[in-house]
Amino acid sequence: MKSRILLLLFILTCNFLFSQKQEKKGNSTLDPSQVPAAPTRAFTEQNPGISATWRADGENFRANYIDPTSKLGRIIIYDKEGKVVRRENEVDQEGKVNPENKPEKSKTKK
Repeated sequence: MKSRILLLLFILTCNFLFSQKQEKKGNSTLDPSQVPAAPTRAFTEQNPGISATWRADGENFRANYIDPTSKLGRIIIYDKEGKVVRRENEVDQEGKVNPENKPEKSKTKK
């Protein structure tokens, strides 16, 4: 009886481990040479001097990088022609997003 319970536990554990897929298809890190020229050129023009980690996102390309000014993570998703599909910005601890890194204007009444 004890061996059957252990065998069942082992089978369930193996089933659980094999069902977990660590890396989704098309979401692995790409070498910059694997990314088309248009998205890399668009990223470099918009963010000079910043290097990004590239990933395939379906038919699009995702550039992950850390903004050196705010030290927050940024993601820009480009299509194969280099057009921005979407932008994602990490929120700071105060819950504020300042994607252009411009100082916020004070909202005082005069």
